[in-house]
Amino acid sequence: MRRCGSSPTLLRAWYDLGDGYGLVLSVVDGMDACILPGDGISEVVLPLSIVEADIYDSLLAEAVASLTLAPAERIDGDRGLLDSLAARYVKRIACEEYNYMQKLMGLMAQHARIADVGVPAIRISKLFRVNLWLRDLYRRTLLGRGASRLRRLVGEALGVEDRWVPLDLLSKNCNSHRMLLGERLAKLTRLAFNMLSPSLLHIVPASLLFRSISAKGPGLLRDPLLYVKLDKGRMATRLIPFEKQLYAITGVAKASSERTSLLRSTLVVKSTGGFKPAVVKRYRDITSAKWIMVAAASIYLSKPRTRPRQRLQAEYHYNLLVGSMGFNVPEPLLIDPRRMMAAYVFIEGKNLLELLQHNPAPPEYREYGRLLAELHGKGIVLWDSNPSNVIKHDNELYIVDLEQARESKELGDRALDIAVASYYSIPYSPLASHERARMLAEGYIEGGGDAQVLLEASKYRYAALFLAGSPPQVLEKTRRSLLHVYRSHHTG
Repeated sequence: MRRCGSSPTLLRAWYDLGDGYGLVLSVVDGMDACILPGDGISEVVLPLSIVEADIYDSLLAEAVASLTLAPAERIDGDRGLLDSLAARYVKRIACEEYNYMQKLMGLMAQHARIADVGVPAIRISKLFRVNLWLRDLYRRTLLGRGASRLRRLVGEALGVEDRWVPLDLLSKNCNSHRMLLGERLAKLTRLAFNMLSPSLLHIVPASLLFRSISAKGPGLLRDPLLYVKLDKGRMATRLIPFEKQLYAITGVAKASSERTSLLRSTLVVKSTGGFKPAVVKRYRDITSAKWIMVAAASIYLSKPRTRPRQRLQAEYHYNLLVGSMGFNVPEPLLIDPRRMMAAYVFIEGKNLLELLQHNPAPPEYREYGRLLAELHGKGIVLWDSNPSNVIKHDNELYIVDLEQARESKELGDRALDIAVASYYSIPYSPLASHERARMLAEGYIEGGGDAQVLLEASKYRYAALFLAGSPPQVLEKTRRSLLHVYRSHHTG
């Protein structure tokens, strides 16, 4: 094959691009760069510095960098150099894809694993839309011996052995890899542009280019979340409607009821015959307005999560965290952070607000007080502790709707839990609200809660949040019940 300049060749790798056409990548130790067209095969000669610039800074739209991951038909020269370049590229994309996943999944990332080949595969799925002439090679990179090589490269580069890698482990590679700055980078950029634009596409046969443009990638290249799995529940794919994916889990194809209001938007999916019931939550709807209004009203308190994705992420995270502490929570079934939807097992039973229809002061409120004390002892506050989020099922209390939960030992956050649990039910049942508050507060003390939390919760700034929907005299009587329990415990 013809030579380009006099720079010594470090390695030469042959690649099959498909349709009977091949490409040779030659990496040289110098500044010689050129394209040598041939009959059915062409050679691209690049300085090592330009290859590194593409690996670290996408100088060539990662066309050359991605070649280091692809299975070569033949390699001459320093094989170790090719693996070294590929390892550096894997470390870079591991960090960048982690940042993408972290933005998409947030707190959920702590409970997620990614397939070892998923790290480069997710990047390849993006390059599939950019470097059209490499599509056939990209497909083969993810199959057979190509996948085996990817697995080996990821294992060596990231120091992992398992097929499923904790997503957080990728963050350890998030140190800066950018090496080429200033005049040197500018010189390389001009050299690469003059050499490859548009010469590279000119040497690709039109038949290969047109076939690549019309070809669709496999499902694994169309949705990167197919490479991600959660500790509990499934990660939804965008390739299939949410309802069909849920049907595969529950065996129920049609919702039995739907509830949409400013306070909550849910879809209950259940039927007879032993199928698993589910409740579907939609986070991007009118309920977002509720939290925006609450954020505006809670001037002196910590702010609620208002963004739909943050609420979805937090609910999944705290569902698993609180469940791991031994508390009763619904099991997650299907999570979709892109459609802003999630499905959890439906908990049969009545919530504490519904119990008021039969008894204005049900004993479950004392039990709820103990539950809040135990949560606070573990450093967890619910923030949205309204009684409708607690369901009595099989003589146990279940906590649902954990989208506002957080880790906090702040006195104000704990007091807010007591205040919301005490005042929220007043508009639904003013009768005996002070009795419910007393039972809740006494249960809180019995469960090991701090009496100072009751004193803080009895302050007017917490009661003021509920003035719009509660008779002032009832609100005051309820507030005094909290204060009375504090004084009884404090003096006793």
